[in-house]
Parts: sequence; C-alpha cells; structure tokens
Amino acid sequence: PIPENLMSLPRLSPLHGLEVDPVILRAFARARLTELVDILSLSIPELVTKTELRPSQVAEVVCRLSLVAAPKPLTAHRLLAHFVDTITWGDSTFDGVGRLRVGQLIEVCGESAVGKSQLALQLSLSVQLPRSQGGLEGRVVFISTEAPFPNRRWKQLEEHKHKRYPALADVDVSNNVLLEHVDTVDTFWAFIKETLPIMLSRCGVRLVIVDSIAALFRADFSEKDAGSRAYILFNIARQLKQLAHTYQAAVVCINQVSDRVSCEGIAHRHVAPSLGLAWSSCICTRYFAHRITPIMNECASSPRDVIRQLSCVMSCHLPESRVRFFVDIDGCHSFNDL
Repeated sequence: PIPENLMSLPRLSPLHGLEVDPVILRAFARARLTELVDILSLSIPELVTKTELRPSQVAEVVCRLSLVAAPKPLTAHRLLAHFVDTITWGDSTFDGVGRLRVGQLIEVCGESAVGKSQLALQLSLSVQLPRSQGGLEGRVVFISTEAPFPNRRWKQLEEHKHKRYPALADVDVSNNVLLEHVDTVDTFWAFIKETLPIMLSRCGVRLVIVDSIAALFRADFSEKDAGSRAYILFNIARQLKQLAHTYQAAVVCINQVSDRVSCEGIAHRHVAPSLGLAWSSCICTRYFAHRITPIMNECASSPRDVIRQLSCVMSCHLPESRVRFFVDIDGCHSFNDL
C-alpha cells in the first residue's frame, strides 16, 4: 500500500524535467514508473528490480524526486505571521496563563480533587463557542480511561450554559461531545490509530481530551517494564501529536501526580507528574493544578472559599504564569483581583 504521507502528492510525470541521463529516464518509462507517487512509494531495491538499473542510478532519481516532493522551507518571518487557532479556557483571566493552541499535545496534571476534570469539562464547552468569543465552533472527543464520563456534572454545566455562555444558549452542547471509554493500552492505541482519525476528519472535532493518560499505564505495566512503557508512550505521543497537527485540533491529556520522596521526609512533601521523563519530553505544554485551601481544613460556606490554582509550568511558547480559581455550579471562575 502507498504510505499516507505520499497520497497527497500530485500524480504527475515529473521525470521529463529531471536533469538525469536520458537512458535512466527511458528505463523508468519502460517500467511504467513515470509518476511521483509510484516511484517514491517503492524502495530502492524494488526500483532496481523493475528498471534493471544500478542502485546508484536509481538513488540519484529518488534523491532528485524527493527534493521536488519535499515541502518548501518557511522563514522565521512567515512563521511569526502565521495565525494559529487557540481555544479559550472560558474565562478571560484564565486565558492569561495561555490559551490552548491547536496542533499541540497539552497536559493538565495535579492531585485528586484539584479540579482537573472540571477544567476538562469547561474546555468541552468553550471549544463550542464562536470564534469571536475564543472558541472554534467545534466538537470534542472525550476519552475516559477510569471513571465513566461525569454525566451529572455535565448536566449542571449544560443547564447553566445560557448564563455563562449566552452564545451557546440554543446549541445542543451534549450532541457535540463524542464519548469513548477505554481501559487498556491496547484498546486506546487501536482507538487513536483507527477510529480517532475518522472522527477528526469527518465530525468537526477541534479538541480531544484524555482523562486520564496515567491510568492506562499504572494498570498494565510494572516497574520492570519501564523500557516497554517508554516505547509505547513515545508511540502514543507521536500519534496524538501527528493527529493534532494534521487536523488542527488540540489534544489535552489529564495526568495524575506521584509523591516524590526526599530526605526531608513527609513534612516537606513534593509531587511530580506521573509517567516520568519519557512522557514529559513528549508534551508541548504542561499546566499544573493544585489546591491552595487544604482539604482537611475545608469549612467552605461558599465555593469561593475553596481556592485552587492553575499554573503554566512548562511550555515551548508560553512563560511561566498562574491564576487562582474556584469551582462553582456553572464552571471554573478566576479571582479577577489576584
């Protein structure tokens, strides 16, 4: 089969303008190899067999055709001028930590009960907003790996969307959230390899959420399988980033954290994102969520009394920044005075 990255090449006859020996061109013509796709989809040994030429002669043709097919390089000026779609967090102060860029693999990590899934649900709404309000008028694929999709909480957000997002008052937001549940690495890989590309190409999806990525690996791998786990992680990240780039969607992976033991003991507790350096080297942006108000000291009379914080701690294009927020019945709100 012809590789996917060659299918988009024009089916032309580029050999006529190629500066190579006419004898070589006639050999390709006799083998009925005159089109760019047909030649570049074959290996050099296969081309040698079909054309009966020397490997060096075939390699010269392949090299020259590869230069023709290669995308033209971009200057730094053109890259800076290129507009990239972004997705709002649904709150203007939240956007101060950086909107979500399409074409990227983004992580939101934190301990339990800090609001990671709340942020994911809010993004599922905000991506449906009009472009004038920071959305992309798109749909979202929500992939659950542990607990089922939080329907009860989603219904609350849906009931109050007319207050928070008037532009979505007449939109059937639930119809724009496509749900999938996977519980093993194998089923997750099959989904992102076979099903997800179809959904991205045909269903108007601009956001993919995985809640959570760490759950898949904690169940299927032990400490002895670190090498295999890293290899699979790299493949999954590569596939997700390729899909994000190809279909101009943002991929958000919710991640858990693990305790990082230090010589200072429990009194100085530190946490680190799960999946280690192998995963950290794959993501484009990392947001870290944590609670300012401890759970054990929580005597909240209103949602505003439980203070949380979202920080951009690592990014290839954003500075470090943070915003404090609380979770209300209609979603996550920032403290505008902080």
